[in-house]
Amino acid sequence: TFRSSDFEFVELLNNSEKALNLSGLAVNGEVRFSFLDGTAQILEPGKRFMIVRNARAFAVRYGSEIPVIGEYQGKLSNGGGPLELSTQRGKSILKLNYLDDWFPTTDGQGFSLVAKDGATQDEKLGKDGWRPSWNPNGSPGQADERTEVFFTAIQVGPSGVILSIELPKDTGVEVQSIDTLEQALGQAQWKSFKVIAPSGQAQSLKVFDRNPGAAQRFYRLKIQPGD
Repeated sequence: TFRSSDFEFVELLNNSEKALNLSGLAVNGEVRFSFLDGTAQILEPGKRFMIVRNARAFAVRYGSEIPVIGEYQGKLSNGGGPLELSTQRGKSILKLNYLDDWFPTTDGQGFSLVAKDGATQDEKLGKDGWRPSWNPNGSPGQADERTEVFFTAIQVGPSGVILSIELPKDTGVEVQSIDTLEQALGQAQWKSFKVIAPSGQAQSLKVFDRNPGAAQRFYRLKIQPGD
């Protein structure tokens, strides 16, 4: 039998147009791995390499076709911790300190952290550059995509309501509201207060409903025709 930590992985994607030689790099922090010890060092454009906690456990869950190049030492703590990609001489390339309160679903519930499309190098140092995987256990070896739209959080503040929304690429929505449960379940007209245009990449957005003026309010997302 395997422990839950045996299924952990770190994935590297080459999103450039040139092959990358990883032989001079290493991962340090919560887990440690030298790419000199990997079974492959050249990462082609658009391709992915996996380094894993336990290769046998990984193959049982995800199959043997995903390119695993080695096992790392250590494990990814559910309480958070540092991860750093650096040269063998110790020059830092990317360093982050992930925290367990970034996203509830990535705090020991089986969802992985995924770098957001288009995130800058600075954003990847903190929460703003990351999101939970769409699927339980992540999507190692392939793009993490989803076709659903949904709210990730609804926060009530002194001057309004903040709606956090996740959209897959090429999808636009209309944000609508209504004030009572009876109206929501009946034939009443929902009020539209925000239209979000589709984008060529997944979107993580915040929409502000200023001073709703009602003791309660219900929200929904309506996918735009043709999307």
